[in-house]
Amino acid sequence: MLVDINLLPKKEKKALSLFSLPALLTALTLLVLGTGGFIYWLQVQDVQALDSQIYEQRSINQNLQHELEGGEEVNQAKVIQTLSEQLYTDTAGIVSDIHQQIPNKGELIALKLNENQIDLTITTTTNEQAVQFYKKLEEMDFYEVVIHTINYDQSQNYFTTNYTIHLEASEEGGNGS
Repeated sequence: MLVDINLLPKKEKKALSLFSLPALLTALTLLVLGTGGFIYWLQVQDVQALDSQIYEQRSINQNLQHELEGGEEVNQAKVIQTLSEQLYTDTAGIVSDIHQQIPNKGELIALKLNENQIDLTITTTTNEQAVQFYKKLEEMDFYEVVIHTINYDQSQNYFTTNYTIHLEASEEGGNGS
């Protein structure tokens, strides 16, 4: 039997000293705390930068909003737009009502809208139809209805009648009596 003999000196195991283990743990703890602190500092810087950007954007938004909302011209334009929409709605209804009253075989030739009056020109086949149309207009809720002329066109065989409808009392006319 062969015996294995090792003539080399035995390697001594290096033991960690009692001082090196706590130093290593302390260094590792400091490294982790330092990294965490640095990351926290970066986050605080990002939050502060975002806060300043938000503040600037809000300031810009408020200025733009004041420009859009404010201004006397914008308010006047809104009032004018509202009034014109009301006027359009009112006049569209009035013109529709007038158009429904035109006699059979009658035709609306001209319509002119002014601020407080409507000038109409219609054609009818008889003089009586023009007068009946006038009476229907008087029954509607207008301030005053006036027939200016009734003309007969022999070549076309129809009557042309001009009317003026006053929508409200004019200031020149007094109190409407």
